[in-house]
Amino acid sequence: MMRLAKLAAVALCLWGLSRQAEAASCSFSISTLDFGTVDTLSGAAVDGTATLSITCTSVATGHVRVCPNLGAGSGGATGGVRQMRNASNAPLNYTMSTDPGATTLWGSIEQALLGTPPTIDLNTSLFGSVSATRTIYGRVSAGQQTAATGTYTSTFGAADVKISYSELALFNCLTLSSPVSAPFTVQAVVPDNCLISAQTVDFGSHGVLAGNLDATGAVSVTCTQGTAYSVALNNGQTGTGPTARRMVLGAAYVTYGLYRDAARTQPWGAAAGQTAGGTGSGAAQPLTVYGRVPPQTTPAAGTYSDVVIATVTY
Repeated sequence: MMRLAKLAAVALCLWGLSRQAEAASCSFSISTLDFGTVDTLSGAAVDGTATLSITCTSVATGHVRVCPNLGAGSGGATGGVRQMRNASNAPLNYTMSTDPGATTLWGSIEQALLGTPPTIDLNTSLFGSVSATRTIYGRVSAGQQTAATGTYTSTFGAADVKISYSELALFNCLTLSSPVSAPFTVQAVVPDNCLISAQTVDFGSHGVLAGNLDATGAVSVTCTQGTAYSVALNNGQTGTGPTARRMVLGAAYVTYGLYRDAARTQPWGAAAGQTAGGTGSGAAQPLTVYGRVPPQTTPAAGTYSDVVIATVTY
């Protein structure tokens, strides 16, 4: 009886070692979340995706549960919104979620405001292997017109990516158990960009053109923050210079000029030294256009008009 008892104990010990050697082993990788070029002036959100790849081998029970925790990244976070940073440390806000509608944030149990990690259950045959992928949905937040230009990044290292896994079907993803990492990067580019619009310069109704007739209009320029720009005005449809533009009616015309200053001493044209400019802030910046019709021979009555093209260079 003593000898049988010892043999039974040895058999149990060897069985336990065999089970441990066959425990599941999982590896992970996450692709770059690249938002590409982001047009912040549109004010719209921009979406991108990354892929979490999972490979598990020697799954003794035929089941493995994966719990991928994603922290704030090197760009940090404000509340539940992560941030990328450019070379000047300016922020660009974005979120990561488990769904394309960005309704369920993909977070970490260590930073509750970012959301919770998803629970991923995978099945295979006993002592088998399984591979799977999950999409990480990223969204650059809308309404960031004042974001500065530049390349934005946030890196996710071992402190930010902590992936736990277990063969236990009831393993709780709200705990961290011997996590492994899968570093990746989030990136986006905010390029220099400008939008331009113009307001009519209306000189109104007049009789004899015996004195100066003044009026104003405006050119509105919206450029990304820090973008230097200049605005040129061409000579119109039949004009020969900034102060020799022509409003026409058939073969008749009224000569006029457009200027950058209220005194009408600085012609606004397209040549060097004749343009107006500034530096973008992300908001619309109005530039006043000062118009003048000088004294001249009065043509026949009627409505005279011209079309001037405003061009922004940045």
